[in-house]
Amino acid sequence: MPSELAIAALEQAEADPFALPLPAPPPPPAAAAPPPLAPAPTAPPLSYRYLGQFTDPQGKPKVYIANANKDVLIEVGTELDEGYRVVAITTDEIRLVYPPLQQKASIQIPLAKTVQ
Repeated sequence: MPSELAIAALEQAEADPFALPLPAPPPPPAAAAPPPLAPAPTAPPLSYRYLGQFTDPQGKPKVYIANANKDVLIEVGTELDEGYRVVAITTDEIRLVYPPLQQKASIQIPLAKTVQ
């Protein structure tokens, strides 16, 4: 038996051999996507149709229009329940504007048929 054993030189450990391995760190959070743009505001749907018209004694045109609920006698300046205002009445259309958005709309006036 050897009287003296050679002592092997050990290198210092780089990590604890008895420690559990740590999981990889989570990926960084993705950049938040910008919120979707809100749709542009629009005027309410215009559900009126032309019924007929006449001229009053002062020579101003009076026009009847209707929707599913009621008939309305209009003239320039009339404000409808949906917020539209009558701005012009011509021989072929009724021009309207929705003032909060300045959106324009029209109701077509059909051509008059003559009876022979």
